[in-house]
Amino acid sequence: MLAPRSSPLFESWAHPETGLEVWLLSAESAPLQQSFYFVNDGMSRDGRYLWFYCAFPPSGSDSYGRTLAVLDNEAQTLRHFPETQFQHASPFVDPDSGEIYWTTGASIWRRGPQPDAAAECVNTLPADVTRRRGVTRLATHLSSPFRPPAQSCAIQSRGSGHGEPHGFDHGSADPDYQPSVDD
Repeated sequence: MLAPRSSPLFESWAHPETGLEVWLLSAESAPLQQSFYFVNDGMSRDGRYLWFYCAFPPSGSDSYGRTLAVLDNEAQTLRHFPETQFQHASPFVDPDSGEIYWTTGASIWRRGPQPDAAAECVNTLPADVTRRRGVTRLATHLSSPFRPPAQSCAIQSRGSGHGEPHGFDHGSADPDYQPSVDD
């Protein structure tokens, strides 16, 4: 588990009026570091891995420009992964493995917290589903249970040019669907 008192990566701060002690991450992997949005836990269940958002101004909007870093509590290391650029507040930590999942465009990606782990595309919405339009937000927040087998996924797409009016299409898709000649 996380033990900030014995970690060189944290420093203590006491609220001047209440005396409440807070532990702040003092090690930096980026000029801006931020915890996950409150609905998604940034830490693995065993407390070994703590993931958080990074930004390198002037980038860092909620649409793009933020990436991910992980603090390994066992090794007492902090690592930034520039290949993890994500949309909105999509990152999700698998509580058992410590792997991170995130969305970019029409795809969901993942990588492990180990320095030599590679980013891997888990799934991509097919072009016939997105009608070849850009996907600006595949998901606002990925959530558990995330492991297969999934029964369905919700789709909301928004027209993004090419002569189409801006609007939303709603639907759901069976991830096991295979198109046939009759479709």
